[in-house]
Amino acid sequence: MTINFSQPSHNKDNQVNQTTPNSDQVHYSGKLLAKNTIYNFLGYFLPFPVGVVAIPYLIKGIGVPRFGVLSIVWMMIGYFMLFDFGIGRTATKFVSELWAQKKYQEVLELVVASTIILLGCGIVVGLLLALLTNWVVTSLIHIPADLVNETRQAFYMLSIGIPVTLLIIGARGVLEALQQFRIINLIKIPSSIATFIIPLLVMLYSKSLYPIVAMLVLGKLLTLLFLLYYCWKYLPFSNLRLRLKKSSFTKLLRFGGWLSISNIVAPLMGDMDRFYIGAILTIAAVTYYVAPFDMMTKLFLIPVSLLGVVFPVFSAYSVNNSGKFSLLHQRAVKYILIIMTPIVFILIVYAQPILKIWLGEEFALQSTLVMQLIAAGVLFSSIAKVPFNALQAYGRPDIVTKLILIELPIYLVILFFLTKFFGIVGTAVIWSLRRMMETNIIFILAYSKIPSMKFNLKKESVILNLWIITSVLVAYGLSLVPNLFLETILMVAVLSLIFYLSFVFWLDSYEQLKIKKILLQISSLLYKMVTK
Repeated sequence: MTINFSQPSHNKDNQVNQTTPNSDQVHYSGKLLAKNTIYNFLGYFLPFPVGVVAIPYLIKGIGVPRFGVLSIVWMMIGYFMLFDFGIGRTATKFVSELWAQKKYQEVLELVVASTIILLGCGIVVGLLLALLTNWVVTSLIHIPADLVNETRQAFYMLSIGIPVTLLIIGARGVLEALQQFRIINLIKIPSSIATFIIPLLVMLYSKSLYPIVAMLVLGKLLTLLFLLYYCWKYLPFSNLRLRLKKSSFTKLLRFGGWLSISNIVAPLMGDMDRFYIGAILTIAAVTYYVAPFDMMTKLFLIPVSLLGVVFPVFSAYSVNNSGKFSLLHQRAVKYILIIMTPIVFILIVYAQPILKIWLGEEFALQSTLVMQLIAAGVLFSSIAKVPFNALQAYGRPDIVTKLILIELPIYLVILFFLTKFFGIVGTAVIWSLRRMMETNIIFILAYSKIPSMKFNLKKESVILNLWIITSVLVAYGLSLVPNLFLETILMVAVLSLIFYLSFVFWLDSYEQLKIKKILLQISSLLYKMVTK
């Protein structure tokens, strides 16, 4: 079956899927997924350098206290996204499935239902924030007296922007289901950059928080309008009847309910480590732990960029192409492993000099082992995101949520004792051990609950664990070499071996041939450049 986005709207620009020999099955080309992954990566990455440059000017321009409040506003915008109750991702899943089956009427019903739910949630949460604003400003947060009034006004304006923020999540989820990642990121990149640029522009005329937040909300509204325009463009609304069905609401709320629990509990479990460190040890220890932790977890940008694209494809394949579902799962795991292994390897080997140059001698002394331990957990967790997304796409978000709920009390107890007796190294140890155990359990659950997963789980599990553990231990061993020059030579040699083994062991003959062609093209291009 050809899934042709131009079919309902007769627009060539919407054509993103490819045909498959079996006309009853949907198929997404590897080229399409690769392009969309690059779009996603750029969407996440490009705003970062703008923020790095803009923040010092903002602090200088509006002052430290106002910037502190602005940072809370930014945090709240991100946090309130959790109040979509998983509806955005749920919409992505079901729209992907229905679109693959050409059930356009049901797509429309689901989109309308998700929009109503998100709008309702946004209004409720916005009203709640407005009602609590006075208490938050005067009692919960220690706002300087001269900033209380403008902070209160800024929070009132922020409450208006919450429905807009949640509707953005829903519209983006629909476009993700349609594989329109180019459009999504062409909107997302300037929108994210505007988060930093708007305050810079406003402060030329006013340093008050109220107009800054008002313009940020206006920017979000423009983002929503662009997303809605493209939803209207790519969905076949004109030929269908607008009607509300109870089943659409039920489907969204049941699936999204499990996601919302996971979305709330998982960040809570992720942030408890720094809370324990602050409560049991010292605030300085929190700093020594958080700096390398935040640095290493930024690597999740790579698997997240890929899996943001893969999730709607998983959802589409789950209904009519189980063979492709299984193959995509296998390839996503090995591609993430091939990309992440050398990056993590290098960061473990050079953890000490990186921290020394970046943060100084004391950080290098206190945080090197923490950074190396967290790196191991990041590598495990990166590949765990594949079966995690596969289970959700297959319609079993409850499995992962139940696992997290079971993990939570056990993890918190062990975290307490290891932090108390071994300090931040103990915290890093249990964080990474949890990630390793969680990864293995999620793989077992995915392979047992998804019928199309027909690979040898025991063999694959042993290979994956052996690959990661060996890579981490060898990298740690090299980090102990006292001579930097010798350490670098050995690291290059081991990395060369990792690249070779990745090529011959993880890639099949077709993938090897594609890599060889790319390398030949690069070599030819370099030769022409040198000989000219």
